[in-house]
Amino acid sequence: MNSNRFIQRTTTVLAALAVVGVALTGCSATPAPTPTTGSTSVGGDAFLASVTQAATSFPVPTTPISGVAKFAGGTVFYIPITLRAPSFVSTQAALTEALGSVGIKVQSCPADGNPANIAACSDQAIAAGALAIVSDALPYQMGVEAFGKARAAGIPVVVTNQGPGETDFPADKTLAYLASGASNMDRAMLHWAAQDSGGKATILVSRATDGFWSSKFMTDALAELPKYCAGCTVVGPVDVSTATQAQLQANLSAQLISDPNITYVISDFAQYIPQVTGAITDSGRTDVKYLTGGGSLGAIQGVAGGAFTAVAADATAFIGWHQADTVLRLITGLAVPEFKPSDAPVRLFTKDTLPQNLNDAAEASGEWFGPVSFKDDYKALWK
Repeated sequence: MNSNRFIQRTTTVLAALAVVGVALTGCSATPAPTPTTGSTSVGGDAFLASVTQAATSFPVPTTPISGVAKFAGGTVFYIPITLRAPSFVSTQAALTEALGSVGIKVQSCPADGNPANIAACSDQAIAAGALAIVSDALPYQMGVEAFGKARAAGIPVVVTNQGPGETDFPADKTLAYLASGASNMDRAMLHWAAQDSGGKATILVSRATDGFWSSKFMTDALAELPKYCAGCTVVGPVDVSTATQAQLQANLSAQLISDPNITYVISDFAQYIPQVTGAITDSGRTDVKYLTGGGSLGAIQGVAGGAFTAVAADATAFIGWHQADTVLRLITGLAVPEFKPSDAPVRLFTKDTLPQNLNDAAEASGEWFGPVSFKDDYKALWK
């Protein structure tokens, strides 16, 4: 994240939006409050009940890793699809902290959704003699030649925030996959809107389409909606990618203006917050509730300030440390345990389920999502 990880403190709605804009450019665990009755009551929805509370544990591997010390001084390249999304900024911070604990540096090289940039970043990693590449939210196919070139040069690749694996490019000693929890974030937001509306929500959906998996996360979540909300209606989805982000605001605004029945707006990733909030403003609509996924501190503060109705987020601190553990297993020749979508902790934050500590330290510790002991658990494995 280079040196751009900072958030301005505020409690007002406009300032909360400004915080998110900046983020787009760390203690014992504190349990979240039990949801109260009212519009955000979890009622009889077991999935919603689980996703609004912190987990009781994280899926930390148990097999120790030996020989880690000899890699001290080396560099791992972190290639996220973008650093405009706050979750990737937070994940990079965690990856940097984790690998730093064993003397390994992290070099950031955002791809901005462009295959040419993936190739350039991969070439930089090869030229630098990198220990490994961590690709975040980039489909393997988008960088197939670049990643293949890196693997041929002896640099293993960890593909994260995508599906559980690719049949055309199976995991091996030079390639590992860490599945995303994004579909559960999308499910959480849809479940909440269904319940909040009494089963009658009309939902305008913005769906990210940076590759097969990115689109599939929301598509799968939407396919389940009729099973628990037969009276809900979906408008769209309005597709967007990192490359077409500039058009999103106008596209959403047009939908909001033309369809007064829309009561909720859901975007699957927080990098699109400026365009979605801009669309709501442009449309003059003050009667819609906005939920976003992939949020971090700024967006969650926005829930407290009223800028957002709910924010779904993944445990970026844990994810960053698990990425580090996967890198260490690859470079030391150990097998990498399977990491399924259900292993990626996610949580839905509403005004009734906000954590007590909304600050940088709490975000870095991972305490909003479960026990903070996972860092010591990982370090105990790395010898």
